[in-house]
Amino acid sequence: MNLRVLHVVTLISPDGAYGGPVRVATNQARALDSAGNDVVLIGGARGYGAGDSPAFLGDVDHRLFRSRVAIPGVGFAGYAAPSMLSWIRRHGRDFDVAHIHLARDLTVLPAAMLLQWLGVPTVLQTHGMVDSSTKATARLLDLVATRRTMRRAKRILFLTEAEREDLHAVAGPGLVTDELVNGVPVPHDSGPRDHKRPLEVAFIARLHPRKRAVMFAKSALDLIPRYPEVTFSIAGPDEGSGDEVRRLHVIAGSPTSLQISGALPPEDVSGRLSEVDLYVLPSIDEPFPMSVLEAMSHGKPVIVTRSCGLAPAIEKAAAGMVVGTGQGELTEAIQTFLDSEQLRVQAGANARKLIEAHFSIDAIAASLQAIYRELARITE
Repeated sequence: MNLRVLHVVTLISPDGAYGGPVRVATNQARALDSAGNDVVLIGGARGYGAGDSPAFLGDVDHRLFRSRVAIPGVGFAGYAAPSMLSWIRRHGRDFDVAHIHLARDLTVLPAAMLLQWLGVPTVLQTHGMVDSSTKATARLLDLVATRRTMRRAKRILFLTEAEREDLHAVAGPGLVTDELVNGVPVPHDSGPRDHKRPLEVAFIARLHPRKRAVMFAKSALDLIPRYPEVTFSIAGPDEGSGDEVRRLHVIAGSPTSLQISGALPPEDVSGRLSEVDLYVLPSIDEPFPMSVLEAMSHGKPVIVTRSCGLAPAIEKAAAGMVVGTGQGELTEAIQTFLDSEQLRVQAGANARKLIEAHFSIDAIAASLQAIYRELARITE
């Protein structure tokens, strides 16, 4: 018997501002649908015209609802989609299970609470977004909604042991949790690179201070005089670091080897990653970055910091390099890859094998389907 599954996300937008959780939900929905289930993805939406449908959702059955700022000045936490709640009231009981990609915000928290009130078994996946926080908004939401929602969930999915500990710190003991890593589709092998094309080192992520685009820019500007033929690229929506990145570029004389662009449409990110030769994400405390998984799925070596949730797997598989938080260490790691084509090729091959063995979306979907069937009490 097919499962009827509802996936709920906070925000879908043309610039992909909400990042990884939406890509995770989309990958899961598509793989679950391919496995024969009936899946609907819903979420708040901004930036689309009437009747527009996001290209990256493709054939995923979806419903989008106008997202508005209910509380200014608190980022995504203040976004709400009231019409989505009306839709859930009418259609929520049509589903065997609801999978909520949970954050502390006024979109998915009310949705989760309403689905639980309707008696729909709920699975929560927090993507590292629900941790111990001293922010006033987080404390208030925890008091009135987050803890209660987590404790009523039938299952909570975590990426790393650190995230599991955070979940218990927020909601207390007794949570029913399962480890579930992120997965990506494994694309066709693109074959050997075109050696007529200049080498490219890329940072493709939100320009948020935690992502440390500024650090990448500093390393790029330091290396450009030694590697004038290499292109360094920065792309992503500006969330606080864009001005500083551009300022450093101007101070350095605006070298054309450092290319700074805005946000990429979500449907273009994977293809863009397939074109680079080295992917660098020097962010701090990154639980399980989708951009790193996608780059590795295309056979690209990666550089991440030790606080990245993927760091142990990358290091063990020799799929790239794991560095500390220092500027010099990052610059040296990039230089090491630029100096050795053999290292780039081998690390890239290792990266693709790592994805195939441990992070394939088909394997993740099979695990999810087993969890859903258990909660919905559906047998084959």
